[in-house]
Order: sequence, then structure tokens, then C-alpha cells
Amino acid sequence: MNQATTTALIDYLKRQLGDRAKIVESNKDFTNLVRDISRLQSRISNLRLMNSENGGSNQEAQIELAKAEKQLREATEKVKALTKTIEANTFNTETGVKASDLIDRWLEQVILLEKTKAEIDAQDIMKESIEEQYKHYSPIGATIDRKERHIGFIEGNYIEMLKALNAARLRQRNLQMSTASLHMLNPPMFPMNAQSTNRLMILLGAFMLTFVLTALYFFVIELLDRTLRDRMRSERITEIPVIGCFPKERTQRYRRLNKTISDLALRQLSKALLPHFQEGQQNVLNLLSTDAANGKSYLAQELENYWISIGLQVRRLTYDEDFLAEDSRYIMAKDVKDLCPDIMPDEIAIIEYPNLDDNSISSALLNIGTINLMVTRANRTWKDVDQKALKEVQDQLDEEHKDTLYMYLTEANRYAVEEFVGQLPPYTKFNNFVYRMSQLGLTAIENEHAK
Repeated sequence: MNQATTTALIDYLKRQLGDRAKIVESNKDFTNLVRDISRLQSRISNLRLMNSENGGSNQEAQIELAKAEKQLREATEKVKALTKTIEANTFNTETGVKASDLIDRWLEQVILLEKTKAEIDAQDIMKESIEEQYKHYSPIGATIDRKERHIGFIEGNYIEMLKALNAARLRQRNLQMSTASLHMLNPPMFPMNAQSTNRLMILLGAFMLTFVLTALYFFVIELLDRTLRDRMRSERITEIPVIGCFPKERTQRYRRLNKTISDLALRQLSKALLPHFQEGQQNVLNLLSTDAANGKSYLAQELENYWISIGLQVRRLTYDEDFLAEDSRYIMAKDVKDLCPDIMPDEIAIIEYPNLDDNSISSALLNIGTINLMVTRANRTWKDVDQKALKEVQDQLDEEHKDTLYMYLTEANRYAVEEFVGQLPPYTKFNNFVYRMSQLGLTAIENEHAK
């Protein structure tokens, strides 16, 4: 309200003074003094608020306040002296009032306006400070109440526990006082030895259960697994005899002995096949397989090289090289000469046929074979489609040649090959002992190959 009144009065006086007020306001010294008065008014207002908050007991603030008021009075006197200097000539305004009186009134109102602004600014600053303090300290009351309730709860529990403890001690003392006349007749006897348990039976039972479950697991695997693996499993699954096994090449252990072991297996196969060949007739070795990558080509090539090295005459015929699997000459062939017209009667024919799963073979070619050798990998699964193809081959053979069908396993493990070849190198004492135990040679003499 005072600010609005002062502002209106200043505007009125400025209109009365006219250009004189503009001359005074445009003076640089006057502007600086008014700015100093405004700064001093703001400082005085802040000091008064601080002094009122402290209850007037801050001596340093009172000294600063007195010093600021003194500086304000000096600045006010300087402004009045400056205005008098500016308006040295006294002359009347248009309304007939002396200009000096109007200038004094105008200066008083200007100073009052600056004072009012300073007080308002100081109040705004104090208001903001009070609001910040309120925001900071307002949650403290609720927090203190919560802490007090928590402390009261804990204190109540502690007092209840003390009451229960005192009551228990009172009952204990009461029992001690009431049973003071009792005497022990028989002292307690402690056991001299530990009580026996059936721990041994539990251990034996756990051992037997583990043994039975392990044996049952391997029995189920042996019963359900259709991997050919060795002679016994192959004959049980395919129901045709196994004539031999060819070893799988070792990549780490026994790698240097791969050629020696392969030669032993090849000689065993040759030894098993040659007794079936007869002099004076065409001897044919049919190599069959149900699918690809069973080792027919490698086996045929090795047999050819070995038989040639021992002086036999051999002719190897391979599908897609000597005849086509979809050629009518092969499909309708009745004799080996239909496939190779220039073959000699005293030559052993090794014929490698295409896969039975994808191609057919005539019954005449099967029945002219001295040996029909079904070549398959030992580490593969004998599927239903393989058994179906084998059954078709058996049905195509006549009664005279039923016993010419044999199974030959490739990529077999060491122990499967030893069933046909015997002990394989290296002939160390440990390997000799293991092989002798596998053959149940419990009291046999050490093998002469031992080193």
C-alpha cells in the first residue's frame, strides 16, 4: 500500500517539476547516490530481520545496523545537497509553488520508495528461507513420532521379557526352597559303550542296490541298443554270420600301428575267403552294403592289391566306373560276363555293387557269387530299412547259395578285431595280461611276444 502511494506521489511531483525532474534524474552522481541508497536500504532491512530473529542479542549485527544507518543518512544528505546544487536558482513552477520545496518532497518520496522496495525484497528473501526450512524440517515431526512409537514398542517388549524372567527366577527359587529336603537314591548311570547300529547292513544294502542298478542299466542298454559294434551283437541283430572285422584308424594312441593292424585284419579276411573259392570255375566276391560310406571301395582295393601280391589273378569291377547302376545291361545281367565280357575264367572277380537302399540287384548276380559279403560299419545303427534290404537279399538267394551270405564289419574297435585276428600289437606286458584275462587265461603262461 505504501509503495503504491509513494509511486503515485512521485509521479505527481515529477509532472509538477516537469523538465527539472528529468535533469535531476539524468545526473550521473544522482543516479549513483540513489543506487547506493537502495543498496543500503536492502542491507538495513536484512540486518533488522536477522536482529529480530536473534532476539536483539547479536552485538555484531547491531553494530553493522548502526553503521549502515549512518551511511544511509550520509548518502541522503549528499543527494539533498546535490539537488540543491542542480537547482541553484529558486523559481516557481507553473502552479506557483517553489521548485525547491517540490524537489525536497520528491527526494523524500524517492528515498521512501527505495526503502519500501528494500524491505519488500528482504521479506521475500526471508519468506523463501522460511519456506526452505519448512520443507526441510516438516518431515522431522512425523519421523520423531514414528521413532518414539518404535522405541516404545521395543521398551514394552523388554519390560515384558524382564517380567517373565523375574517370574521364572521366582519359580526357580520357590522350587529350590520346596525341594530342599529331597535326596537322590540312585545316581544316573551313563552308557559305557556306544549303542550298536545296523550301519554295516546299510552299507551292504547300498552296495548291492548300486550293483543291481548298474547291472540293470547295462543290461537294458545291451538289450535295446541296435548298434552292431562286435560279432555277438551283429549276429544277434542281423541273424547272419560275421566273417571278420576291419579296425578303425587310431588318431592318437597306437597311431603308428595302424598299417600293421590293418594288414593283420586284411590277411584274416583273405584267409576266411580263399577256402570258399574253387579251382576251375569263375570265383566271384560280391561286395554289398545298404547305404554309402561303409568302406566297400577301400576294402575291394586292398583285397585286390593283396591277392595280386601273392600271385592271384584278380579283376575288380566297380559301379559308376565299369557299369552304371541304372543301365539295363546291369539290371538284366545274368552272368558276370554281362558286366565284363573280357574277364578270364581263372580270374577272381571282386564286384562292388551300389547301395541296396537306393538300387536293386538281380538274383542271378547274387547266385553266381561265391561269397556275398555285406559290408557295414560296426559303429552304426542297424535300422529297420537295413534289415528289410538284408531280408530281400536273403530271399533272392536260392537254397544252394543261402550259406554264401556273410557280414563284414568295418571301423570296429580293437577288442572286436581281436575276436578274429587275435591279440593286436603292441605286445606289452600290460596288454598281454589284459588280453589273457579277457580270454579267461587265469593260469596261462605269458605271451611270447611280450617285451
